Amino acid sequence: MYDLLVAIERELKARGIEAQRQMLKLLDDPDPGTRCWVAGSVLQFAPAEGERVLTDIAAHVDGLVGFSAERTLEQWKAGTFNPPY
Repeated sequence: MYDLLVAIERELKARGIEAQRQMLKLLDDPDPGTRCWVAGSVLQFAPAEGERVLTDIAAHVDGLVGFSAERTLEQWKAGTFNPPY
């Protein structure tokens, strides 16, 4: 699924900011994995929204998703976040 998600994000980016902004609706998805992926994806054009969701996930979700949110947020704040899309 990773390759498919990256391809979708590249396509949305190619279509412009309005297409990318459609992802913001998924920040409220009930699945924390979906919210985490989307939050990382929107950091480039909606940093406040992405940071808010990543912070919430890191604080309240255990396991790999919580860890992933924490690491993404750390890398974003350090300026080393380098998404593949």
